Amino acid sequence: MLGAGRCCGHRSAGVRHPVKPCVGAPMPRQPVASMGALQPETPMKTLSIQNGVIASLLAVTAQAWAVPLAERGHTEYQHQCASCHGTTAKGDGPLRPFLVKPPSDLTTLAQRHGGQLPEQQLREMIDGRGMNEPGPHGNREMPVWGQRFRDDAQQTRMGRWKPERQVRQRLDALVAYLQSVQVK
Repeated sequence: MLGAGRCCGHRSAGVRHPVKPCVGAPMPRQPVASMGALQPETPMKTLSIQNGVIASLLAVTAQAWAVPLAERGHTEYQHQCASCHGTTAKGDGPLRPFLVKPPSDLTTLAQRHGGQLPEQQLREMIDGRGMNEPGPHGNREMPVWGQRFRDDAQQTRMGRWKPERQVRQRLDALVAYLQSVQVK
C-alpha cells in the first residue's frame, strides 16, 4: 500500500512510498465493536463485573439449596431407582421382568414397619457398603449405591475433599422422597 510519506510522524514532501511502521513505533489500534469485551477494563469496571458474577453465582447456589430435600430426592430417585422400583415406587419398573427377585413396593415401607419409616435402616440398605458382601451387588438384590455415590462425588471438585458428605446428602434426599410417597 502506498501512502503520503508518513513514517513515525515524519512527512516527506510529496514522496509516495510504502507506509511501514518504524521500529519501536506503537501500532495503531483498530476499534472493533464486536470485541468490546476484550478491550482493557478499568479497575472499577472490572470490580463491578466481578461483583456481578459473584452475586449471580450466589443466587444460583441459593436457589439450588432452596429446592426442598424431597424434591431433590425425587430427582435422585428417578435417575437411580425408577428403572427397578418404577416411577411411582411401587416395584413395577421396566427392569422388573429381568430381576431374580422383584423389587419392593417402596410406598408401603412405613406401613410394614408399624407406621414409621425405618429411616436409618433404609439409608443402610440403599448405601450397602456396610453389608460386608462381595462385588457391586454382592448377594444383595440391589446395587451398592453408597460406593457409586462416593465415586461420583470424588469426580467433582468439591467432593474430592469430603465425598462422604455428598453421599449423606444424596441418601438423605432419597429417604426424604420415600417418606413423601408413603401410603397413609
